[in-house]
Amino acid sequence: MKSGGGDFKACITTTSTDSEFYDLLEQDSDPIRAKRVSQVRGAGCWIFRNIGAYVDGDNNRAEFFIGTIDGGMKRVHYWD
Repeated sequence: MKSGGGDFKACITTTSTDSEFYDLLEQDSDPIRAKRVSQVRGAGCWIFRNIGAYVDGDNNRAEFFIGTIDGGMKRVHYWD
């Protein structure tokens, strides 16, 4: 999801337990060098605040995604 900064909301749907960790990551051109912005524990809706420092590049956007090792994660909905 490309974001203009400010606040960013992600709702995670999963079939696993609430003990899994989910990372909000920001990725520029190199996919191996994604930066962890924040980490949350458990599925549900999370609001990540004041993330404008990750806005960069020619498009003036931050490229966010959710990373996890939760094999039961089904869906993530984003709001910018």
